[in-house]
Amino acid sequence: MAQNWVEPAHVTGAIVIPSSKSIALRYILLASLSQGKSVIHNVTYCDDVEALLSNFNQLGVSVEQNDSTLIIEGRPWKKTQQLNCGESGFLARTLPFLCAVQGIETEIVGCGTLLRRDLTDLCSVFEAAGGTLSRTRLPLHVLPFEIQDEIEVGKQTSSQALSGLLMALPLKTRFTAIKIANQPSIGYLILTMGAMREFGGLFREIEDDSHSLLFIPKKYVGGDVSVPSDWSAAAHVIATLQVGDAIHLKGLEQNSAQPDSAILSVLEILNIESHWTENSLHISLLRRPANFSFDATNCPDLFPALAALAAQCDGESCIDGVNRLRNKESDRGLALLNMLRAFDIPCRIERDSLFVTGGTPHAVGIIPCAQDHRIAMAAGAIALRCHMRVYLDNTECVRKSFPQFFEVLSQNRI
Repeated sequence: MAQNWVEPAHVTGAIVIPSSKSIALRYILLASLSQGKSVIHNVTYCDDVEALLSNFNQLGVSVEQNDSTLIIEGRPWKKTQQLNCGESGFLARTLPFLCAVQGIETEIVGCGTLLRRDLTDLCSVFEAAGGTLSRTRLPLHVLPFEIQDEIEVGKQTSSQALSGLLMALPLKTRFTAIKIANQPSIGYLILTMGAMREFGGLFREIEDDSHSLLFIPKKYVGGDVSVPSDWSAAAHVIATLQVGDAIHLKGLEQNSAQPDSAILSVLEILNIESHWTENSLHISLLRRPANFSFDATNCPDLFPALAALAAQCDGESCIDGVNRLRNKESDRGLALLNMLRAFDIPCRIERDSLFVTGGTPHAVGIIPCAQDHRIAMAAGAIALRCHMRVYLDNTECVRKSFPQFFEVLSQNRI
């Protein structure tokens, strides 16, 4: 069992940021569907990645694991009665499209918090593409269907189902035109299309309509790619900063397309010192930051890290976009309130905004993490600022995206 407490400390020194779970899942899925061999470097074996890999034997996909490198021999998937997503919402929303387009009837199952998550957005996109799902929660019975040649998708609460549809379209035998309403998580769709290009997926924007795309039938081809480091993980390390701390985050891309690279904008707003040298971001917190306002609608995974930063700012900070948090691993807005209040940190939600007033945290009992990896990381960051050991009710949930998070806190403490 993982250690479930955090001692007061400052985190300092060089920290290697794990690779992006979101991009790794996209690369691995596309490699499994590609002709020939793919080599994927810099893979972090978090729980969601392990969940995907656990299905490949029954799908007939050959995988060789070599430290942080995966070698995958792709092929059209074999038919299988069941696929297990673990707790990955991304897999629950993408596997149905990739199975349906290949003529595979199967059951999609999962475990833990995923069983409580509403998949109405998946059903909506499935229906827009021409298919039907009878349930809005796992398990899902997926039937093959002919994806329509012209598709119009309305605004969604999540980009994940739409990513699944986009990845499936090059596997069709006919051209597909898709019109996409303005999406709140367009950055994640950009990541999906970037991954598709890495494996030879062909599409182009239709002239005079920036929200329409034309997909060309083209089999994916194996590639040699490296998964970039994860800006969401970096944000949760940044949230550990206390006055006088200096950290060096290694492996990040300075001009990343990841939506969570928006944390750089927050550093500017807070006047936190930062500069780049090669592939390292150097950050120093010289004084207590002032309160801030930030709209996280398009980068909702930053909410817990932003709340942890706000908890030590001078005055009340405002983070907009709370409506994007209701269908995560937890009702993340409510989970944040419960976690912050357990530290005796004043906070409230009004309409679409979270308000947090900074101060000195004091743990009132065991800190609830709602079995949510990002809530647990934010709680760990705040716990460092307390005057005595703090107990969290769950630290193992960080394995979903950043398995070594609490180990990093321990190894880089002073």
